[in-house]
Amino acid sequence: GLGLTMIPTQPLLSQWFRRKLSYAQGIAAAGSGMGGLVLANTTRYLIQEKSLKYALICNGIVSFVVLLPCITLMKSTESQPMHFIPSRLRKQKVSESPTARIKKNPLELKWFFHPGYSFVLLFGVFSMIGYFVALYSLAAFASSGLGLTQKQASTLQSILAAGQMVGRPLCGFLLDLIGRHPCTIM
Repeated sequence: GLGLTMIPTQPLLSQWFRRKLSYAQGIAAAGSGMGGLVLANTTRYLIQEKSLKYALICNGIVSFVVLLPCITLMKSTESQPMHFIPSRLRKQKVSESPTARIKKNPLELKWFFHPGYSFVLLFGVFSMIGYFVALYSLAAFASSGLGLTQKQASTLQSILAAGQMVGRPLCGFLLDLIGRHPCTIM
C-alpha cells in the first residue's frame, strides 16, 4: 500500500518545487506520520469495541475517502497525453514529428548493469527493510516482547508517528538550509 501511495508522489513534488524541495518532501512525508497517529488509536479502539474485521473495513473506507480526492487532484507540470492505442498503430500528427519530440524512457535497462547500481539497490533494500520492520512491528513487539498492554503499545506507536510528523519536515528544512551532503554526514 505504501509503495502505491507515497512513492509515486515524490517525483511530482520535484516538478512543482525548485527551491526548498526537501522541505516540501518532508511535509508530504509527515502525512504518513499523521495517518499513523490517527489510525493507530482508532484501529485499537475499534478492535477493542467492535472486531478486527470492522476495524479493517473502517481503515479501508477512511483510506479510500482520503486517497481518492488526492489521486484525482495530483497533477504533473508536464503534459501527459493518454493514449490507449499503441504508438506503432497510431497515426502521427503533423506536430508529433519524431525530430521535435523529446524521448523519455523512465526505465533504461542499461543502468541495471552499471557497477554502482547494485550497491545503491542493496543500500535501499536493507535500509527500507530495517525501517519498515521496526516501524510496523513496534506495537506487536511492545505488547508481546516488553509486556505492555495494547493501549500502551498503541500509545508508543502514536509517539513514533508524532515524531515522524515533526521530524520529517525538520529534516527537510535542515537539508535545504545546510545542504544535502553536510546533513547526510551529520
